[in-house]
Amino acid sequence: MPSVPTPKFTVAASEAFLTLLKNHDIPVEEVQYRQLSKAEPPVTAVKQFWTDHLSKAKSPDVDDATREKLLKGIDDLAKEHSPAPVADAGKATLRAETKIIDNVATFKASLPLGPTAVPMEQN
Repeated sequence: MPSVPTPKFTVAASEAFLTLLKNHDIPVEEVQYRQLSKAEPPVTAVKQFWTDHLSKAKSPDVDDATREKLLKGIDDLAKEHSPAPVADAGKATLRAETKIIDNVATFKASLPLGPTAVPMEQN
């Protein structure tokens, strides 16, 4: 069974989140933030980082309502700025008349022989 790709926090989502952080006066080292955002990390990793960073121990001046709004913003922005899904990625369908070859040696042995090779006439 194919695995489901992990949702990424796209560069567009990270830029929108940076604006949200600035609007709430959360200090961010923008150069480092943008550098790390280029890798488009998984949404879960971004959310875990900001959950830790916005904890009362590390950001005591951020109230609970703002903290929850910012963390919810990560999920909302990830969905809003996610790349367009590829229809049925990884799923291939075969035509009904397709014959699956399980044993190549047996298949080759079942093929009819062609005519014997003969030299061509030159003019």
